[in-house]
Amino acid sequence: MTDSRPPITVALDGRPAFQVMPGTLGANLPGMATGEGPLAYLGALVNNDVVPLAYPLEVDCKVELLTIRNPHGWRIYRNSVSFLLAMAVHQLLPDADFAVEGSIGS
Repeated sequence: MTDSRPPITVALDGRPAFQVMPGTLGANLPGMATGEGPLAYLGALVNNDVVPLAYPLEVDCKVELLTIRNPHGWRIYRNSVSFLLAMAVHQLLPDADFAVEGSIGS
């Protein structure tokens, strides 16, 4: 079954807008390979919502790619590393209690 929906317009990081088919993943947008390294893009702001790169674009949108230098990107990175740490602790010490908590203040 083919998708009969018309293309959507995407404005990516201030570049000229272009069209893609609905359902295109953020990770598959043109220009994704021009980051600051193979793991540079951690997520995206799509119409001001933080989403993973696996998020399917369904409507016309403005997309800003997030790196670790962006506060939203830093949060994605921090949460991902915390999750990996929790998984490692659980695998090595299944009976251990483990929690990652945020700090208050500086």
